[in-house]
Amino acid sequence: MQRVQPAATNGRDFVDEWLGLDDALARAWSDPAAADAVLRARQGLRKQDKAIEALFSYDPVRACAGGKNRYQVEIELDDTTAGKQPKDRTPHHWYYALIRQEQNGFTMLGLSTTPDAASKGPNLMAKQ
Repeated sequence: MQRVQPAATNGRDFVDEWLGLDDALARAWSDPAAADAVLRARQGLRKQDKAIEALFSYDPVRACAGGKNRYQVEIELDDTTAGKQPKDRTPHHWYYALIRQEQNGFTMLGLSTTPDAASKGPNLMAKQ
């Protein structure tokens, strides 16, 4: 049995789902040209998650210029161990997932600790 898309009804839920997949399926749901880089970045995120016992939250989701159906999802890792650390330690860490909405699902294009300059504008999934 093989899991296929759509895995989520929106980009934020896709990113959450993608982060929890095994490497083979995460690669299959990633752009082939970016797969090695996004899997390395995901390993870094997972190491950081374990090191700080992070809680994840996702917000905002922004449309990106330079390509149709491209979006950036902000991932915030809240450091649950920050209260036990020196005062100068930042309790929040951010990653930015770049995705493309396809006809039947989503594709992971990038995962970085810096936001994409072409992904500006309003939060498309802001709480009303």
